[in-house]
Amino acid sequence: MKQKFFIAVALMLAASGIGRAQNPTTTVTLGNGAQLTFSTWTYQGVTNACLDDATNVDGKTVVIPSQVEIAGTTYDVTMVGPYSFYSSGVAEVVIPDETTDIYFGAFDGCSSLTTVTVGRGVTNIAETAFNDCSSLSTFNLNAVNVTDVDEFDGSGVFGGCIALATINFGADVVGFSSDLFFSLNGTASLSAINIAADRLLPITSSTFGYGQSGVSITVPCSQLAAYQNNTTWRALGSITADCGGATSHTLTVAANDATMGSAWGTCTFSGDTTATIYATPVSGYGFSGWSDGGSDNPRTITVNTDSTVTALFFLPSGTVCDSTVFDTLRVDVYDTTFVELYDTVQTQMYDTLTVSVYDTVYVTIYDTVHITIYDTVRVDPEGIALTMQDPVKVYVGEGQLVVEGAAMGAAISLYDLQGRKLVETRANDERTLLNLPATGAYLLRVGQHPAKKVVVAR
Repeated sequence: MKQKFFIAVALMLAASGIGRAQNPTTTVTLGNGAQLTFSTWTYQGVTNACLDDATNVDGKTVVIPSQVEIAGTTYDVTMVGPYSFYSSGVAEVVIPDETTDIYFGAFDGCSSLTTVTVGRGVTNIAETAFNDCSSLSTFNLNAVNVTDVDEFDGSGVFGGCIALATINFGADVVGFSSDLFFSLNGTASLSAINIAADRLLPITSSTFGYGQSGVSITVPCSQLAAYQNNTTWRALGSITADCGGATSHTLTVAANDATMGSAWGTCTFSGDTTATIYATPVSGYGFSGWSDGGSDNPRTITVNTDSTVTALFFLPSGTVCDSTVFDTLRVDVYDTTFVELYDTVQTQMYDTLTVSVYDTVYVTIYDTVHITIYDTVRVDPEGIALTMQDPVKVYVGEGQLVVEGAAMGAAISLYDLQGRKLVETRANDERTLLNLPATGAYLLRVGQHPAKKVVVAR
């Protein structure tokens, strides 16, 4: 199988103008007994050394030399050749800064390989380079910019690397191809990304494959705000700052109600560091300020102690949440209190319900809502009047219900306890008389006052 791969790759190399067939070779024995075979190769008129084969590497750490002597001439080792470590038992590999290319299948099937360190000069890592390295857990990338991922069979660079948990980006990294780590999609579950570069590294939502989340991301102190403000990095996991062992403080940013809005983030700072915090209300809600009295958004604060700042969100006055009712809305009528709803009330059963009952009433809800509308007014058989709401008074006199003190023209309505309207008139004098249908209990509404219970006995 390996011979078949070599034939295919040799044909591709020849077609691309890279030559190394029958070139002089040399074998280097490392201090731990690992043996590496190199040959010269020429690309665009420049001749360098390529690592062709690795033997006696099982269980060992292989530090590939940056230069080798072949036929009396010293060459930079710029290529880790196709299938050079194929299915070997190598445990750890360090690739030098002089190397520019890691070719197809270079470490394919190295199931014992746990750690790889890539030097700063690498610009191309071909597909299948680390295919089926099932024990690879740590990948240290120091390359300034891996701009190319040569296509081979569409399986990506890290297909089958199910144990890859940690990726460390070195201080010189400025970027990398969006295809480099894409094959982690559906295989590895990253737990940590550590960034030493003092800059924001650009990524897309699919850079590390779809579905990665909950990753612990560590960045330099000076770049914390940049990463926190980047929605793509923030969606990948929690972001903290590496402050070089200095005394650190934790700032926790939260929302008073996550259904009304969001605020971020939880970060670690060194010394007296400034941080920018943000609050974003959900559509239909407002932001009123921060729990410590600040109101700017975004806001820059100095972090010199462990602290928590909460974003305060609210439902604006008069707002009705128009959405699906997930639970049962229940209006409990306590002692024949009457509620008349002019329009259908639609609400999101999470936070604040706005109900129009003549005037606006705000009720905080969770699963069910209980609405109690004021108290009741009772007129006893002797005609003793109780105040409905000054200056309106209600009492029974001469077989009629007397409403006294209502504003001229105010609507006066009488209902039975099922809410059916029995009598409707308007105040046309200081005293308005209503004929009572029979002895019993009724609900009386005068103007904009809440409905009141009236009990009449003859």
